[in-house]
Amino acid sequence: MLPPRSIAAFAPSLDRAVLRAVLSAGGPWARSSEALASRLSELLERSPARWVAEPEDALLAALADRVEGPLVLALPAYGHPGFEAGRLRPDTRLLWMEPAVGRTDPGPSEIAAALDQGANAVVLTPIAGDLQALPEAEQLCARRGAVLALDARNSMGARALERGPQNYADLCLVPADGEGGPSPCPGAVLLGDEGSSDPRTGPRAPGWAIEVLARAIRDEPHLRRLLPLPGERSPRGHAPSLPPAWAIAAAAARAESAAHRGSQRARHARSLQMHCSHIAALDSVPAKQGFQAAGLAFPVLASGREGILRELRDTGVEAVTGLAGWLAPDAARGERSRALAERLILLPLHPYYRPQDLDWLAERLRQATLRVNGTGDADPSEAVHYAAKAAGEL
Repeated sequence: MLPPRSIAAFAPSLDRAVLRAVLSAGGPWARSSEALASRLSELLERSPARWVAEPEDALLAALADRVEGPLVLALPAYGHPGFEAGRLRPDTRLLWMEPAVGRTDPGPSEIAAALDQGANAVVLTPIAGDLQALPEAEQLCARRGAVLALDARNSMGARALERGPQNYADLCLVPADGEGGPSPCPGAVLLGDEGSSDPRTGPRAPGWAIEVLARAIRDEPHLRRLLPLPGERSPRGHAPSLPPAWAIAAAAARAESAAHRGSQRARHARSLQMHCSHIAALDSVPAKQGFQAAGLAFPVLASGREGILRELRDTGVEAVTGLAGWLAPDAARGERSRALAERLILLPLHPYYRPQDLDWLAERLRQATLRVNGTGDADPSEAVHYAAKAAGEL
């Protein structure tokens, strides 16, 4: 086996099963957005389901339809960047929820405080698959008559009391391919909302096909064991408003094995928890009994975040970006959400990791943390590197 050379932020979205679905004119795979939503509904055991082109807009519109009177919406101060205030109706009142102590997302006490302030709708957007607040959040909202919505696109594979994220909340957004991350199929599937998906499919979209292929090649782990780390990831191109039939088939093929890849991510998350627990100047997010954290990234909290990210990049690890960002305006950002934004590092979490990949990733993180937050004296192998870098020779 070739040793690791670099690790991409996301796993590639194409494999042999997906390519067979794309290239086959027939076959059992869905070829319309309605059929894709129906298949995901069966796999996730949650209905109704419909494909939506603009996930955030669709979720917020469904929330507004379920609430009588003006919408009083509770959102994480630091959460999924797609839920910016510009998507809301002008008469919506916003309440910002801080992350729970030591966690990346709001907890039951923060949700209860928002409900006490009059929230009639709550949106949770778990950054890295931490679902520990969901059972109590569901009970709190049910008692207060509030609508609970969940964006689970970053959390497939996580479990809360033996239930997946799709089994919670009145409304739930899940990725179109059931897994999350860069997908051949744009949009998402909204669970719990009546209505039908647009039955049409878009044109072949050759530009989108080229982008999907280029992204998959760039993230392919076998190539990255031979080639140096690619340059900065280019901005994502404009996705078609209606998915072409081949993209729907690709998503349907990925959805069939998404649960297995989610389980693999969960196992790797537990291994990384063990690997990273001894690293000085680093805190991980613990999971309590009955909860399994898994998603598109493994979160750690560290001082000197920007320096550590640069060190990781220099040694071949692309940290995951785009899963979280500021939703609250500067004046409404509390101490805990600011501390989270300053310390949160999201490590790539892939289903195909081997034991040596996990060892290599944890060692890169240990070295990066040492260089930024330590002196190098405690590790002779890094002392020379650190001294040379401090002197501007590297």
